[in-house]
Parts: sequence; C-alpha cells; structure tokens
Amino acid sequence: MTSSSYFRFPHVHGDLVTFVAEDDVWIAPLRGGRAWRVSSLQLPARNPRFTPDGKRLVWTVIQGTAPEVVSAEVDGGGYRQLTYFGHATTRVKGFTAAGDVVVTSAFRQAESRHTYAYSVPVDGGWAAELPFGPVESVAFGPEVGDERPVVLASVLSREPAWWKRYRGGTAGKLWIDADGNGEFERLVPELDGNLADPLWVGGRIAFLSDHEGYGNLYSVLPGGGDLRRHTDHEEFYVRHASTDGERVIFESAGELWILHNLSSAAVRLDISLGSASQSRRPGLLNTTKHLGAVVPDVSGSASAVEAHGTLHWIRHKDGPSRIVEATPGVRARLPRPLDGGRLAYVADHDGVEAIYIKEIAAPVPDTVAPAVTAAPVAVSAEAVRDESVASLPRPVPAAALSAAVAADVVVPVADDSPADDAHSPAESAVNSGRAALRSRIAFPKPARVSALEASLDGRWLAVGTSFGDVFVADTATGELALVTTIGEGAIAELAWSPDSQWLAWS
Repeated sequence: MTSSSYFRFPHVHGDLVTFVAEDDVWIAPLRGGRAWRVSSLQLPARNPRFTPDGKRLVWTVIQGTAPEVVSAEVDGGGYRQLTYFGHATTRVKGFTAAGDVVVTSAFRQAESRHTYAYSVPVDGGWAAELPFGPVESVAFGPEVGDERPVVLASVLSREPAWWKRYRGGTAGKLWIDADGNGEFERLVPELDGNLADPLWVGGRIAFLSDHEGYGNLYSVLPGGGDLRRHTDHEEFYVRHASTDGERVIFESAGELWILHNLSSAAVRLDISLGSASQSRRPGLLNTTKHLGAVVPDVSGSASAVEAHGTLHWIRHKDGPSRIVEATPGVRARLPRPLDGGRLAYVADHDGVEAIYIKEIAAPVPDTVAPAVTAAPVAVSAEAVRDESVASLPRPVPAAALSAAVAADVVVPVADDSPADDAHSPAESAVNSGRAALRSRIAFPKPARVSALEASLDGRWLAVGTSFGDVFVADTATGELALVTTIGEGAIAELAWSPDSQWLAWS
C-alpha cells in the first residue's frame, strides 16, 4: 500500500481481491502486489462484488445524480447498468442462492431511510422485491433441502464506525430465519452494541459489533451460541466485511486484511496501486461555491475577497489580484479595508485568533478630492515643466504616506533616495503580489471574533466576540481596549457614527 492509498469495500474470489480506491474499482492478486484499475469513471463507487462464477463484477457508482448498480467483466469490457432507481440509498449487498444481485434501496418508499431488498439479474432485467420488509442488509445461508436460512440486519442502522459506541434505539440488530419459513427471531439479543454486516461463513454467522468498545469481527452459531471474536483492533474499527463463504476480508484504517478461515488470524494484504494518486493532485478551488465576504474600499476601486479561508485584494478595472493571506492551515476572515492602503482581518495563526493589519497597496485618493486650504507644496522643477508628467501619479516615499493620508490627497513628491536602496516593505509587497505583515493585535484571552468593523476615518476597529465582549483597537498604535462585556450572546451588527466617535451594536 502506498502512502496515498486508502482501500475500502473489499471482496474476495479465488486468488483475486477487488476494492475501491481513488473513486474507482480495482483488482489485485490475493498474494499481494500491484493492482490494476477496472473502472475509470472517477466517480464515487461502493461495494464491488465478484459474481458467484467469478467472471463479472457488480458495484454501485454515481450515474447522473444517484448511485446505480453496474456490471463489468473481470477481464475487461462488458460494462452495463443494471438499475435505474435514481435514489441515493441504492447499495449492492451480495447475491441470492440463484446468483442474482441483492440490492437495497428506498426508491419506492416515502421514507428515504426505509430501504427494501431487491433481486436484480446479473445480465439485466426487472428488479423483484424480496419479502423481508425494510432491511439494511440481507445474507442468505447455504440451502439444505427445503431449508433456506437468511439473516437480516435491521433498518435505520449504520456501521459501527459511523456510530461509535452508539446504544440507542436504532442500533443495528440481527434477525434470523433459520429454515426459511418466514418466522424471524432476534440473533444474540444479549449483545449491547451496534451489529452490522451479517455474513454466512463455514456454517457460522459472522458480523461486526462494537459491544466491547471497539468495532471488531465476531461470529456465532446459527442458534446464537458460541460467540467468538476474530479480530483485535483497538485503534481503528473493522469495516466493510465481506466473504466468499469461507474467507472473510475487511478494511481497517484503509488497509485490507483477510481471515482465510474463522480459525486463523487476520493477515494484512500488501497491495500497491501504482497510481499517480489522482485524488491528491492539486486542484483549483471552487471560489464561486465557497465565496465569503466581498468588501470594497472607500474609493470603490478594489475589494477584499474571502474564499476558502484565504483573503485576496482584487482591483475592479485593472491591475493584478494580490494574496493577502493564504497560509496553509490558517483561516482568514472578516476583511475590512482601512485608510492608507491597509487591510484589517481576523486569522488563526498557531490556532489562536488575532487581528492582523497589512499593507496591501499605496493609498488611493478619493475620486472627488474635497476642497482644502493648504500651504503651497514644493514640487520639483522638472515636474512643473512637464505638465503631462505632473498630472500622473508619482511614487510616494513610505515616510510620506502618513502625510498624504492626513491631507486626503496624494501629492507628487520627488524621490531623492539612492537608486540602489532596497525597496520598502510595502513596495516589495506590491511588486511581489503578496502583502507583508505589518502588525498583529492579540486578545487578552482566547476569543472567537463574531464581528469586525472599521471606523470611517480608518483609525479605529470595533471588534465583537461570540462571548459578548466588545473591543476597540487603535490601528495606529495597536492598542486594544475592552469597551464592555454583556456576559452572554454573540456581538453583531457593529456600526460607527459618521464622526467615528460613537459605536453601536446588537
């Protein structure tokens, strides 16, 4: 097994084993080695089973919008769809004594959790409902004369790995009809656990149960006596057990194990896919599906965009998008543009939420500059002589940013710094497309931010938490002050007054 492999839903026949990996069905030698891919649909597949003669495989795979039963030859080819139920509960469970596929589905039921069992011919045909009522799975025993024993798993249950140590009313129960006369009785009612996946193995009934605290494989006689445990997995549950009548194969933690008989110990199968691990290849994020907040700046020329826990600065008309925060394992949210080309947001670096302020771009002047009375500003003679150059935006030294923000107008200033000087952090961030960390404002105790709002003058940040705390942060000094604590309930709907002197919330 390669480091990226996770095997599920195994089944065995002869010297071959089939299983699901990377959303496809595979076959491998039982002795171990390299597996080969049977299907290449790259769609969720489940429960592949060899037919009793070992010539074909049947399994369920998404067809359209729901799983359907499909079939293909073991040697390749012969693919065909056997059901058209169109219901999400359709599952392959095994075979009848006549060799038909046993399928469970709730496609005809008003309640989607009430799955019924059907027999479907392997070569295609009408699905016939089996006379057992709502069931989760069906296991037919060996026929002896007129006796046709069958074991059912109760409906509404799930495998123990999904309901670890569940002891409620819908925990899995097993029912047995020992001679096929239609009368069922509870099998091992004394077991206080979740029982699932009944199997007929060598005259005994094997099943999965977690009544001892962990999901393992057990077996009993058809009469319910002589309980035995065949596996001893404590870290990970035994899952997806199946049988060919003599051997039992199962999965635990993505590894395949087999019991050659109920008297032997489980042996791990050493199988490799020889695949490029398509399920782990890097992929583009679906931003449309996971789009978060989109907050424009005061000039309306750009917006901070949240998607998949990352933040980006995107210009509306031209210019590249810039990554503000995309650290693996860190979720960034609640972006709020500030003055001076800064952006405030919340991120959980090292697992602790804090407020971060980053330089993302040079200050953008208002579309219509307010009328101000200011002293004449010295401008280089070269800029005065060339009006076309003077009318364009000029580089502004980092030291002059605060003055430009105070005047609310970017004034062209000659750059007299040496040509070989290193760029300022803000300029380097703009050139590289990735913002540099400017400041971090930590909370006095662990907090979960529920609301964040910047004042209109860009000086203050109002912060509300899920624990009822209201803070105000000074973006210039990084100081955080507690305004009030309501003791319960999350703070929401923070709002500043036009003069940035009053704060309201709900």
